[in-house]
Amino acid sequence: MSVRSLAVAGLLAVLAGCTERAPEPASGADAQGHSAPSASTITANRAVAKALPLGEQRDFEEARRGLVASDPSLVVPGPD
Repeated sequence: MSVRSLAVAGLLAVLAGCTERAPEPASGADAQGHSAPSASTITANRAVAKALPLGEQRDFEEARRGLVASDPSLVVPGPD
């Protein structure tokens, strides 16, 4: 098989995977396709949070120092 034939076959294989229709969202997902975290994800996230020194402010201060600008009125609402 020539290189050109292989290139055409590869291109056709890639194009065959392209569709106009988006896949159906998973069951329990919201309109954007996001679903609630699994129990194992929650457990893993909690373990990581316990391991991080979130009480130490040095990293946060250094991150703020590197900012060019910020919006103090910006509020990102959470589940609480």
